[in-house]
Amino acid sequence: VFEKDKIYVLASTLGNGETIVYTMGKEQETRKLKDTRESSIYYLDYWYNENAETDHQKHVIIQAAKNKILLTEFPNNNTYHSIDLEQKYPYVQSGIVFKNKNGEDLFAFSATYGLVQIINLANKQEVFKTTDFVDREVHLHSFVKWNEKYLLLNDCQQSRIIVFDMEDGFKIKSKVVSPEMCFDTS
Repeated sequence: VFEKDKIYVLASTLGNGETIVYTMGKEQETRKLKDTRESSIYYLDYWYNENAETDHQKHVIIQAAKNKILLTEFPNNNTYHSIDLEQKYPYVQSGIVFKNKNGEDLFAFSATYGLVQIINLANKQEVFKTTDFVDREVHLHSFVKWNEKYLLLNDCQQSRIIVFDMEDGFKIKSKVVSPEMCFDTS
């Protein structure tokens, strides 16, 4: 959900890979975003691009489908960026858009079979990537930015929270184990 001129817009995914944006307010409108050509959207988010050249480029919807993440500008429906995932990491399980201590907009996401990747949204460059968890099936869900120093990620399979140190190149600082339960940090 985001705001533009006091009109609220809600994006939702459908089972056929389409994302529909509903404009709420006096004049209701429905628009389709670019089709990801996949059977399902596995992750959906929104980013407000403060540094965009025009108002039509400021609102960006993030859609993650099988093997692909598509960032689409709204309302002009232009592709802002596209991230192709390797075949061995097909499904995005979680993600978060956040600012680091330098004020840069970053997008962190996890995918099946242990991929964790962080992209700088402004320059579309990879900031961090690890496949340290590929030796087993993992369920990496629910990123949380704890504070300016730490980014947390829930590993449901191993009942632990993985702590990434943002001041040290996102290196894994620690793994907090809670064997009594499988928890969700969202």
